Amino acid sequence: SAETDTTVTVLLGGSSIATVVAAAGSWGLDHSATVLADGSYAINAIATDTAGNTSVASTTFNLEIDSTAPAAPAVSGITDDTNVAGDGVTGDSTLAIFGTSEAVADVTLYLDGVIIGSATADIGGAWIFNYTATVIPDGSYVVTAVAADASGNQSLVSAGFNVVIDTGVPSAPVISAIDA
Repeated sequence: SAETDTTVTVLLGGSSIATVVAAAGSWGLDHSATVLADGSYAINAIATDTAGNTSVASTTFNLEIDSTAPAAPAVSGITDDTNVAGDGVTGDSTLAIFGTSEAVADVTLYLDGVIIGSATADIGGAWIFNYTATVIPDGSYVVTAVAADASGNQSLVSAGFNVVIDTGVPSAPVISAIDA
């Protein structure tokens, strides 16, 4: 807002980028034709009335431009991985899935291309998704993930992590003969 008929000078990083005249106590600026590079910007405004009196600068409005998508996250493993560690073969049908991504990114998880939930990466980029409340039937699956940063930029889909769930108990062996 600004006093009616006041000339408002908009400053980007301390340099004037435009002037507008306030009408009915408000003003606006459409600066959408100008592309700003990724980075941080400080925006202020000063007002000059018809008598030439100039205000102090407004409170700084900080703007962060981030148009770069994060790298694809990595799905690193499952718990409990009951066979060889890291092979994705398990006798556990209720899993937690873990991996890495850009720090504090929102990571959406997919099981065979269907969204199953999301997790938020910590400051180091580690995330874990607790899917233990869902029983997954025996079978082979592919887990993938997509990360989104604070600006809403989405990554490409991660490489697939193969999971095999086998909760079946093998049949008892049969001894048919003993060689002497």
